[in-house]
Amino acid sequence: MTSDPSWEEIQDRQISDSLKQIDGHDDDESPVVRLMSFSDDLIGEKHLTNAIAVFRRTQDFSVFDVGFGRGRLLAQIGGHFPNARLGGVDDNDDSLERARLLVPRADLVKGPYRSAGGQHDFVVCSQVYEHVADTEDLLDALFDLTKPGGYISLSTPSGWTYRRPRLGNIYHAVSNWDFYRRVRLNPEKNWAMALPHHPSTQPSKLIRRIEARGGEVVARRSAMWLTRVGSPLFHLCNAVGGIRGALLARSLLVLLDAAMNAIPGMFIFESQFVLLIRKPRAP
Repeated sequence: MTSDPSWEEIQDRQISDSLKQIDGHDDDESPVVRLMSFSDDLIGEKHLTNAIAVFRRTQDFSVFDVGFGRGRLLAQIGGHFPNARLGGVDDNDDSLERARLLVPRADLVKGPYRSAGGQHDFVVCSQVYEHVADTEDLLDALFDLTKPGGYISLSTPSGWTYRRPRLGNIYHAVSNWDFYRRVRLNPEKNWAMALPHHPSTQPSKLIRRIEARGGEVVARRSAMWLTRVGSPLFHLCNAVGGIRGALLARSLLVLLDAAMNAIPGMFIFESQFVLLIRKPRAP
């Protein structure tokens, strides 16, 4: 008799499947598909913006990426700050292999986030929060890894994804309201149940958790509205086709992303949000 997989095994499999899906998009014949597959870079750009905003006048600082994935974000930060000390932890074998090839100068560790030690000036946690069963422990770990007065750049799917008025949300709410209410609208109360379904969290609830630890949210940014392959935006650009469709897709992505962060109330359409958090200095 085989036992049910653990939460960690489920998440490890989901991450490996996501990497394979991204590889498939990267190799697609359509330039629109290839460009849309880089929509996650909108999140990476905001983490990079956070690093540049905080460390623009210095090169002497350490960066630690909790759940570094393929290492693309570490590579971007390292490209802007060639003297910064790079490191990270990730428990996925595929991720570790790719990241070591992409960022050979980074000190990368394989293991759960609690296996990492030391303290750093800038700790990144991009799209990891939603894959962890004990999110309170993850937040504690992020603060433990950050030097007093240092910064955390954290991103995760937004609870507005399931609250915005679209046909998919209406269908799921009507077809199984109890599941939708517990897993989609209140995952913080039912995280173990929500975890296999890629849960999201309301920004206000996460910010309250951060402030309860003494953290100060310096900036909040939205990302990824209508940016996925198969979205209406994708179908519009794919109908144009070729390089023109790809250029149209890139232009619309930038325009929508700028509008979502500049116009009050547009954040309700976000799929992800990014927080820049300052850890208090030691008393």
